Amino acid sequence: MASQPSHKLLIYHSDSKIYERIISAGLPQLKIHSASRPKEALGFVEETEIILAWQIPDELLKRAKRLQWFSSMGAGNEHLVKNPYLPKEVTLTKATVYGEMMAEYVFAYILYFSRNVDKHLKDQRKKIWDRVKPGRLRGKVLGILGLGSVGKEIAN
Repeated sequence: MASQPSHKLLIYHSDSKIYERIISAGLPQLKIHSASRPKEALGFVEETEIILAWQIPDELLKRAKRLQWFSSMGAGNEHLVKNPYLPKEVTLTKATVYGEMMAEYVFAYILYFSRNVDKHLKDQRKKIWDRVKPGRLRGKVLGILGLGSVGKEIAN
């Protein structure tokens, strides 16, 4: 016999249906509502206790009177911490799975710009084969602003 839904979760994301399918398979006791636009969430947001989203319109957040937990899908959450419609007593958590992936993007861009890849690709299309000494990273200094999950991974 299936147990009664214990908590109400609103998933607000453009891919909310996918998240709903995954979460409901592992947590069938949750009553889940998925929405990708404010109109889709209006009938459920006032009774929801948990929101899973990255960015959510203020009009929805200020209606979430029973909210206890906001689980953010994004790495940067300053917009939530500073949001006057997110009550101070609400638990705010975030996904910390982006550090390694974002660190790889950072190093890809560092190499892209230091090696002038854009110029080489343009020249390649024009069949121009200039011999250019590639830029090197040895001896360079990298500044990291912030040591959240992404910044720490870059520093490692």
